Amino acid sequence: MAVVADIGPVKLYYFDFGDFSKGLPDDCGRSENVKLLLEDAGISYEYLLTKWSDWNRVRGEWVANGFLTGSLPVLETKNGKKYFMTVPILSFLSKKLGQYYGKNIDEEHIVDVVADLTNDFYDSFVHNYWLRPDKRESHRKNEVPIHINRLERFYAANTGPYLLGSEISFADFQVYHVICDEEVVELPPHLTNFVKTFKKRPNIKKYLEKKKKN
Repeated sequence: MAVVADIGPVKLYYFDFGDFSKGLPDDCGRSENVKLLLEDAGISYEYLLTKWSDWNRVRGEWVANGFLTGSLPVLETKNGKKYFMTVPILSFLSKKLGQYYGKNIDEEHIVDVVADLTNDFYDSFVHNYWLRPDKRESHRKNEVPIHINRLERFYAANTGPYLLGSEISFADFQVYHVICDEEVVELPPHLTNFVKTFKKRPNIKKYLEKKKKN
């Protein structure tokens, strides 16, 4: 286990969607990917939410003060430095910790590929399920199986239970989260084994139990 004292505590900024997220799973949104990694690694963090209705004003203020992307999530380290975008944040944390990114450049490539594929899956969820309730049935029937079967092929390529085999990667946090947000009930065998194993990780198990109580 890597030493995390030089990283935490951190601040994680995201949206409070309010009524906009009615009918959607709890903790939907890309920041949950980062939260899962922080929880698993035992990194202390403060979760700071901006109301969706205030976002345009807040974004304008942030951009004027050097907030380069004008989007969330954002991770702020204890020295005040900010890191942007979900996958780059996950990549930064993984490199800083010396874990979650594979043991060599070939494994890094696989992690990057599945991170991109999972982003494609999540974009489909946002545009065809979240923003367009009228497309939800079509999305579940036509889009979800394509993404699930593609991810299953990657998890079947190793002995598992994780993407790279016995060692977890940051892409695993993304895959778990998109499966939860999509509320996929029936999964193929390798993804089923992955989800069961993932939920038993000590810090993840504690985090999920805490969420249930709240």
